[in-house]
Amino acid sequence: MTTTTSIIPSIAPAGVDQLHWESMTKTISSLVVVIRTDYPVQFSKVFPTDAMIKAYKTRLRDLLIDYRTSDVVAGFAAANTNNSVPGVKEIVAEVKAAAKTRRKKEETDRIIEAAIANKPTITCDPVKMLANAKEGIDISAPDNETKKRFAEKLLMHEQLIAADASTGRVRRVSFNPSVHKCGFSGCHEFGSVSPSTKGAGEAGFYCVTHYRLT
Repeated sequence: MTTTTSIIPSIAPAGVDQLHWESMTKTISSLVVVIRTDYPVQFSKVFPTDAMIKAYKTRLRDLLIDYRTSDVVAGFAAANTNNSVPGVKEIVAEVKAAAKTRRKKEETDRIIEAAIANKPTITCDPVKMLANAKEGIDISAPDNETKKRFAEKLLMHEQLIAADASTGRVRRVSFNPSVHKCGFSGCHEFGSVSPSTKGAGEAGFYCVTHYRLT
């Protein structure tokens, strides 16, 4: 049981908020009581006198005064798990870890709140934009610049096909259902895609729909 000689002073030094000082004093005193209750025999051996208990509390308060009491409580809880009376260094380390975790969470929450508060307002209509884009590609208009570019690309493509065909790299073949159909059972679509990196091989060719299932 805590006696009057083990109670630490609650008058804050210069530059320290009195309310926080008193709150930290009460928090540490309460947590030390918890440790003493959990390990009565060990506690009596480690702190056989009230003066040692007082020194234990005072040292903890001096080292933890810059932290929040919630961090101190979380740190004590983490340190009080080894079936023994936690030392000052062990408690301080756990309090620092608890404070770091708390600050990281607060920063994440601030970022999320800022993102929600400053989310851009969508003023455009994506469906309408797509429709307008499709309408803009009108190759039937004789004076349309798009038609000219399309024709140029198409000519380049045909020239490339012709050049590859002349060298034997491209062979035009007619569709043979028994050879070129999709390898998926029951599908009669043209098989043009293969999961193999060496041609069809044993993997076979599939249509676009069934290739995704392989």
